Amino acid sequence: MRLFRLATPYLLLAVAMLALLGFASGAQAGRVLNDSLVTHPFRHHVWQDVLNFAVNEKGEVDFGKVKAYPRRLNEYLEQLAASSPESDPKGFPKTNDKIAYWINAHNALALRMIINQYPIRSAADVRNLETEARYLLGGKPYSLRQIRDKLGLWTKQDPQLMFTLTEYTRGSPAIQKQAFESINLKTLEGRAVAQALSDAQVVQVVQGRPCGALRLSPFFQGFEHALFSRSVAEAEDEDALGEPGFVPVAFTGWAHYIRPMVPPAVAPRMGPNCGQGVSFLPADRTLRQVRF
Repeated sequence: MRLFRLATPYLLLAVAMLALLGFASGAQAGRVLNDSLVTHPFRHHVWQDVLNFAVNEKGEVDFGKVKAYPRRLNEYLEQLAASSPESDPKGFPKTNDKIAYWINAHNALALRMIINQYPIRSAADVRNLETEARYLLGGKPYSLRQIRDKLGLWTKQDPQLMFTLTEYTRGSPAIQKQAFESINLKTLEGRAVAQALSDAQVVQVVQGRPCGALRLSPFFQGFEHALFSRSVAEAEDEDALGEPGFVPVAFTGWAHYIRPMVPPAVAPRMGPNCGQGVSFLPADRTLRQVRF
């Protein structure tokens, strides 16, 4: 009897601890479950987990790691499939909320499509990487090219957006280690531009020439329609329509869009008459992989 009385407090303590642990486990399970549901307004914390897990400070990706442990990436894709600015406007109250969604969605879909074929060394080994509309965004299938078109109008107003998208190749801008959100959009745009301008495989400024000629990755050619065409409402001569709804603008504008981003020492040599001082680098589709 005495032994039972002595043991009772310890038994009660053990039971209480087990109950507490059970509650904590249940709470953790509930947190994980709720974490995979769509939030209002939409937030990208699940994508942030993927970036923390697999991306280093140089924007290189451990594709094998994501291939082996894809749960968080798949959960994020499920969130994207369930909600988009088109299907759920209330989840994206600000313009920057919409832009952040399309940036992150583009980069997440590109990663998933590469992982599907991994191990590979080049994005050229992924068939129809840009054009295949395999995954849903807000219930609607989208390709990477369609997402870039969706960002087109905003890109014309803010060309830095071009540098936020990636195909995870040496010839495309590096992935940022931080998920885009409405609150950090401009800051991360600036980082993406600075990183690209220091990467000779993405942007080169040939300083030996009078105009500081530009050499750009072919990745940026996908934005030419958005940057160098204008709507009928903007057209001065509607008879000049080259295609329904758009009037081509003389291709003199790459310097116009890139000049504000280059170092001050280079920008003065890229004046109004230097618009055509641009060429494109050879395509480098080698993946930006973490090197072991």
